[in-house]
Amino acid sequence: MRQKDSEVILFPTNWIDSDRDEEDSAQSIYNYWLDRLRPILKPNSNRKRLFLVANRVGEEFSFYDKKNFWFMGSSCAITINPTYLVDRLDKDQESYLLVKMSLPVQ
Repeated sequence: MRQKDSEVILFPTNWIDSDRDEEDSAQSIYNYWLDRLRPILKPNSNRKRLFLVANRVGEEFSFYDKKNFWFMGSSCAITINPTYLVDRLDKDQESYLLVKMSLPVQ
């Protein structure tokens, strides 16, 4: 559900890491997530937004598939307008991010 002119977008996820050996997979997933946000972001908007991703990390055995799955990790905080990576966790890092941001008051 889209809230009118949301300032903060929260994205809890369980993204599977299909290529554990690829070093730049975290950057490519950030770009993918930002690309998927385009339909809900107004073009030509100067409104600053914060995109927070809480992604599961670690390994889990699937009894259905009879194999191990690795979760992507790479939780992050990204500002939009301008777009930049504020902070992030590595693919295998089990931790949390604490980000202090100021957003405009309406």
